[in-house]
Amino acid sequence: MLVNLFINVGIMLVAIYFYFSVNRSSTNYRDPSWTHYLMYTLGLSIVGISQMIFSITIYEIRLDFRGLLFAIAFKYFDLKTAISSLIFLTLARFMWGQNNVSLLNLANGVYLLISLPLLAQYMKTRFSESTQLAILLANGTLTTSISLLILIKDVMHSLQLIILLWLANFLLLFFCVAIIKDLTKMVKLINNDCLTSLNNQRRFQEDLGILESVEKDLSIALLDIDHFKLYNDTFGHEVGDMVLQKFTELLTARISLKTNAYRVGGEEFALIMTGKSQEEAEELVYELREIFEKTPYLGFVNQAITQPTVSIGLAHRVLSETPVDTYRRADQALYFSKNNGRNQVKVAQYPPIENVKVEEASNDGLLMQVDQVSQVIQAKLTAQSLQSPETTE
Repeated sequence: MLVNLFINVGIMLVAIYFYFSVNRSSTNYRDPSWTHYLMYTLGLSIVGISQMIFSITIYEIRLDFRGLLFAIAFKYFDLKTAISSLIFLTLARFMWGQNNVSLLNLANGVYLLISLPLLAQYMKTRFSESTQLAILLANGTLTTSISLLILIKDVMHSLQLIILLWLANFLLLFFCVAIIKDLTKMVKLINNDCLTSLNNQRRFQEDLGILESVEKDLSIALLDIDHFKLYNDTFGHEVGDMVLQKFTELLTARISLKTNAYRVGGEEFALIMTGKSQEEAEELVYELREIFEKTPYLGFVNQAITQPTVSIGLAHRVLSETPVDTYRRADQALYFSKNNGRNQVKVAQYPPIENVKVEEASNDGLLMQVDQVSQVIQAKLTAQSLQSPETTE
């Protein structure tokens, strides 16, 4: 009995681990397909059947952790997958005989088929993840408890089993929630930038690989905050971090589900836009450049400083072009923007312009760069003078 109990626990923990292993790098680029639906449904069904094989059988009632499995399925999987696996496992119970117990299990399955989707949808934005899991588990455990009361004539015996059932399920739930939180935190550390919480460079490269097999309209924008190093060195890294965080706020407030944002370098950001027309992508980046230029940032007193601006390179994928090639053209467009006056958007041409050199920048652009650098140097001198006031005798 104890061996089966520990095997059931192990099955649940292994299932949770594999779920996070498969989904740690999931993106919104890949539309749900029948392949993914069948894979997840089959995985949940295998876990459920394994639990039934190693369940604890009392009066032909198979006690296991399928209730927790259903709670996790309806919380973390799409409804189609969760409902399909629930139907399959309800019918699979007949593999162990057609009797009153299997018929009662069928009635329980019908109840769960109605109640679990309704509960999951209702609680999605109203409760925390752990509370949602607890309510979904309680709903399933309640049906098993009623079955025990119906099938076991000895009331005291059935009550003892019910207490043990609830205790075992919620102890495992508590343990699973702790593991899920730790795994979620680890996935975030792997995929996200610590300062801005945006996707990081590793995730950006991974997503470019995923997009190789995705047939969607694709635009890639690279955004670089102008003269950020001089600005950062003048007022300190803490102030520089504030600018990066403010820029992130502006960025995330204006992107949609069709756009993912990344911090790919110190002051360099990237946008991957799928399912957007070229006009929509260009409208977004032009808006971002204008808003960033006009947003007041730090409000230094008695310190002259150039308003932060951003240079942007944008490329749209063309037929037969890989996402990496599109990225390279966006990078070249950004290079052009940086060396032709900054604070502008350059949309990459196709085929790409080869060997763009710094010397090709316009005179007006060079004069603008010199003017901006001189303003930052003046700000640094002003800051030093404020920190070291002259003393009089």
